[in-house]
Amino acid sequence: MDVSKWPLDEIMQLPDHAFGRRWIVSVGRSGLSNNILYDISEAGLPERFVVWEIMWCGDGEILFVVSMALGLSDYLPTTDVEFWAFPRLISDLGIDINGNRMLFIRSEQSWRRMTLRQPVASGGRRLVGRFAETATKTAAAMIAITISSLPREVPDWLISGRREFRG
Repeated sequence: MDVSKWPLDEIMQLPDHAFGRRWIVSVGRSGLSNNILYDISEAGLPERFVVWEIMWCGDGEILFVVSMALGLSDYLPTTDVEFWAFPRLISDLGIDINGNRMLFIRSEQSWRRMTLRQPVASGGRRLVGRFAETATKTAAAMIAITISSLPREVPDWLISGRREFRG
């Protein structure tokens, strides 16, 4: 059955296995050393997709704290003004610092993971990461997201009981 014209809230009620194959998209930088660096994913994201998981990690020689943020764009920014003008991957993700939301990783944490089921409209743009060290020397930092496309068709048997519900 074609579900491509269904409202997003109804598509999100489908079971997880209806969303098909999942894949990982990541951004990361090495050699931060008190710099702000940016990275952009190699491939563009689907027009609309679901984020199932976000993982972020950092690795350093001594104590470190790295702030990270994710945006959507077609190009790699060169300044924070450019980056913060990009739409966010998920608008309320992270801790609000001076009006900008960021994820953090400290030296005593090797990696962090958040599971979710969040639909995102990317407009076909790419994932852009911002990495800023806020302490001593960091060797590398990375953010990876697990995504899948929204289903366009599902087997009839999957929704046969929903017909009465949909009206």
